[in-house]
Amino acid sequence: MQPKMRTLKISCVMLGLLFLLLFLRISYSAGQVAVEFLYWDPSTDPKYCDTCPPWIAAYLDFLNKNETIRSVSEHDWEDKVVFEWIDITSATGDEKRQLYNISSQKNSVLVINGQLKIEGAFNETYIVETIEAVLEEVSSVRIPGVLPGDYWIVNTSFTWLTTPYSDSLVDLWSNAEMINTTILNVSDTNVTYSMFIYLANGSDRRYICEVDVATGESNISSFLPPYWIVAANLWVGDSLYTDGSFFNWKINATEMKEYAGQDRQVNIVNITSGSISYLYYYDKLTGIMLDGNATTSDYSAQGVTKEIIPEFPSPLVLPLFMAATLLVVIAYRRKHKPVLRRTI
Repeated sequence: MQPKMRTLKISCVMLGLLFLLLFLRISYSAGQVAVEFLYWDPSTDPKYCDTCPPWIAAYLDFLNKNETIRSVSEHDWEDKVVFEWIDITSATGDEKRQLYNISSQKNSVLVINGQLKIEGAFNETYIVETIEAVLEEVSSVRIPGVLPGDYWIVNTSFTWLTTPYSDSLVDLWSNAEMINTTILNVSDTNVTYSMFIYLANGSDRRYICEVDVATGESNISSFLPPYWIVAANLWVGDSLYTDGSFFNWKINATEMKEYAGQDRQVNIVNITSGSISYLYYYDKLTGIMLDGNATTSDYSAQGVTKEIIPEFPSPLVLPLFMAATLLVVIAYRRKHKPVLRRTI
């Protein structure tokens, strides 16, 4: 194989892998319903006639539809629904029109999640019910937000609130100083990961764990937190898992917090189960636990993330993309370099 062709093929492979990873990471961040209002405003048409009945009727139809969508957008969707107004006569609107197989530019159409089209008269009640149905369907789908190779490091602390005592659980966590978790494999809703717990005496405990981020089914022992990883993009009111004892553990709130120098949107779980009060913070994008506190009348145990490393950290994506693109361009130009012929 010629060096130029080898360079071109390697570059294309790099681009393909990069786009695949970007797609996976972005797809895991999806969790909202997209509502696109492809509108036609007759008053912007060069042929618009403000005294002609057909034009007046078309303009009133646009105003009514626009008001309906504005009213729908003001419902309490809790950021679960994203609305976008797109001029159907614009370049973007024309692309959307062809994508959604809309025949005419002189029409206002509502598209929900790129699949459902509402044309003709707009009814607010029907639109709201349709969005709610799609939202329920989207919310019922749980997917992992992690990729193999991702890892995060948690610093731990333990404080006695009464006279210290000894048992197998307390002995482990009262001596733990750091937890290193690495994602080994992701298959459907099942996540396999390693957990290394480093103790104050220099030793460590190593575990291979599996959890179904949908149901919560896992092989995790009673010594480890079974809710270490949940599904991505859970919302306030969602359960950590759909089955088992953690079905009643629900997301109480969502806020922004900083971990390892990064601003992260986190889901908060604040619950008392038995004699233990729990306060946990989960990364919304990935579903990993970033911060946690468990308190009893005897002790308080806490862990806070100090380092988060995806397999492809976001600062590297742009340079990698630029480098791969540059290689493709160089290889292409070399392959198609024009041959200069001397004329006599």
